[in-house]
Amino acid sequence: GVAVTNVPTYCDEEVGEHVIALAISLVRSLPHADAHTAAGGWQWQSLQRPRSAGDLTFGCFAFGRKAMAAADRAASLGFEVIAHDPYIDERDIREAGAEPVTFEELLERSDVLSLHAPLTDQTEGLFNADVLGRLPQNAILINTARGALVDESALVEALEDGPLSGAGLDVLTIEPPRSDNPLLDRDDTIVTPHIAWYSDRALDRVRTRGTENAIAA
Repeated sequence: GVAVTNVPTYCDEEVGEHVIALAISLVRSLPHADAHTAAGGWQWQSLQRPRSAGDLTFGCFAFGRKAMAAADRAASLGFEVIAHDPYIDERDIREAGAEPVTFEELLERSDVLSLHAPLTDQTEGLFNADVLGRLPQNAILINTARGALVDESALVEALEDGPLSGAGLDVLTIEPPRSDNPLLDRDDTIVTPHIAWYSDRALDRVRTRGTENAIAA
């Protein structure tokens, strides 16, 4: 007898922006540059070479509203955008500005791979050593969905031994993370505390709409 409601669209734009902020920071090698400067350096020649969005492919694993928001912003920066989502019609993916691809094509072509899937029996731990190893050399992984989609030990290995050159994570398998989590101290990895949803406007939306739902119920 208890009514349950949700507020599904309050932070789509915020998540899309956070994805792109993480991606561009890593494409431009900003964490490396910041660490270099903080250590007293000022030699661009010694930095990891930044890349240009216009030369890269941005891939989405799952293509719901938040992924579409990220894809729209990625396209505006010059990325080629591809997406894999077996639950969405290919025509809808195309109309949203992305090229629909198979899972294998997504892995083979994504210079930046952004995860947007829910955590299910099928997706838990999907991004393991084998899957990460099929990404292009110097690929970047972005996860603003659920931490357990990714095998974190395999992610560390892929950052140390290739093919990954960076990771942007707003979610982890254990939150808050343990202090000895090796992903926290890497210059090639950005970890934010599950804040992709967060803005003044998003806070206002979720509180207002949640209250309206409760009144309606």
